Amino acid sequence: MLTCKCCKGDAATAPRLGGSTPWRRIANSVVANLIVEKCSEAQPLRRERLRCRRLGWPVAPSTLDTVWRWGTTLLTKVADIFRGQVLANEYVQADSTPLTILDPKHPKHRFKGQIWCFVGGGQVAFDFAKDWSAPSIADSFLVNAQGFKQVDGYAGYATEIERDKKKVLLVQPDRRLGCGMHVRRPFYEALTAGEARAGRPLELIQGLYKIEREANDAALNHEARHELRQKKSLPIVVELRAWLDSQVGRHPPKSPLGRAVTYADGQWEFFARCFSRGDFEIDNGECERQVRIIALGRKNFLFSGSVDAADRLCAAYTLVVGAKRNGLDPFEYIRDLLTRLERGVPVDRLSELTPVSWRRQ
Repeated sequence: MLTCKCCKGDAATAPRLGGSTPWRRIANSVVANLIVEKCSEAQPLRRERLRCRRLGWPVAPSTLDTVWRWGTTLLTKVADIFRGQVLANEYVQADSTPLTILDPKHPKHRFKGQIWCFVGGGQVAFDFAKDWSAPSIADSFLVNAQGFKQVDGYAGYATEIERDKKKVLLVQPDRRLGCGMHVRRPFYEALTAGEARAGRPLELIQGLYKIEREANDAALNHEARHELRQKKSLPIVVELRAWLDSQVGRHPPKSPLGRAVTYADGQWEFFARCFSRGDFEIDNGECERQVRIIALGRKNFLFSGSVDAADRLCAAYTLVVGAKRNGLDPFEYIRDLLTRLERGVPVDRLSELTPVSWRRQ
């Protein structure tokens, strides 16, 4: 029993200096390195622990888990603001990829959630939805994304949900854009299955992409690209539509070519709208390319331990990918963010810490 020699009272432990966090012996640079390595290099924490051991630091797994949780929780505030800025753009691309979530209350003790990727205004953000249901997707992006949304052919986008005591569609048809890659893919599968007639739509779609490549190589602005599309792309679009009209209903619905024709016909309104403006892309390719880092990481760390962990993972991905996309060193950016957020940042100044604002500073 320890007592004070002066007052004979119980000895009290002095508060730890440097903040309320219990691991002040671990610098923010270490936390930033964990976050960047996992979100940029797809390194799970177990590999980071082995690396630390080889360097002479036998850190416990629980310590790295606690540090990761602390750091990603801090980043969530800034990631939420940045995600809102991305979704506020008039034109947003959206796509998702699955992620397994551990849940002891679930009958199978796990379930498949969806990590959503959004591209808008040249920036990228990620969010998590528990499942593919319309309400879950709506909570991820519908509330904030009010402009044009470029998505694939998932039928759930046409589902009605309740918002502010009103019934609205998950994605409004007049604000929806289709994806040329998803239109092309069934025709390619039909061709490889021996359907020679699928070659003609593939040739036409290839012609559309050649024109897009021509516009990109010439670094055309939106107005010039729109003029090029009106001159060269629209005739091909008209010919492709005519070919579809000649094939609708002529093939068994479950045959490879029948599925391709049905999908293209059902998505035609949304796909054709891509050519109505020069700033619209004709596919969702940029969004799908950004999802690859999630898929690569999923092969290594396999799952998230909870819904909250998946939300924090999306926050970390949002800021790390955002830093790289803005030409920043993600390690320096995350380290600086952790230092500032730990000290305390007023709510009205959190927007100054997004990758775009940090680059300007």
